[in-house]
Amino acid sequence: SEIMLVQKLPNKALKKSLLFPGSGQRYQAEPGYESRKTVGMIFSAAAIGGLTLTAVSWSNFLSSKSEYTDANNTYLAQKLLEDVVEHRNIAQQKNDQMLKARNGAIGATLAFVGIWVSSALEAKYRAPDYNVGQWHSQRSVNLNLIALNGSFEPRINFTWSL
Repeated sequence: SEIMLVQKLPNKALKKSLLFPGSGQRYQAEPGYESRKTVGMIFSAAAIGGLTLTAVSWSNFLSSKSEYTDANNTYLAQKLLEDVVEHRNIAQQKNDQMLKARNGAIGATLAFVGIWVSSALEAKYRAPDYNVGQWHSQRSVNLNLIALNGSFEPRINFTWSL
């Protein structure tokens, strides 16, 4: 019986996480790298939460925009000075609420996009290191203090292999 070992590639994990956050990390999970599944589940949960928050935020914005439009139309239809002043204040208040809702929706959208992009980048650049491949290299620097004839001598040892 022949065993085929297939390395899980960072670019494939990137593509999977671009489709849905966390799926690239779950793809990378295997014996020795079980924590990748947990990281993937966290990214997926964050993405679902971010999507929900984004949808609610934009719904609130659209609702407040509709309220502002109604208040502004009422303000513009006024003929008496007292009514103009009163409805202008109401329209201004509704405009402030609409702008606050818009900024919240934009912030939620940016957070959601940030989760999505960071999941994809994390899947690519924090992929398990199998220590194989033609470009793999090992580097080390050792600092030692050697005792010779009653005195100490510092030594630095550099190791570099491709």
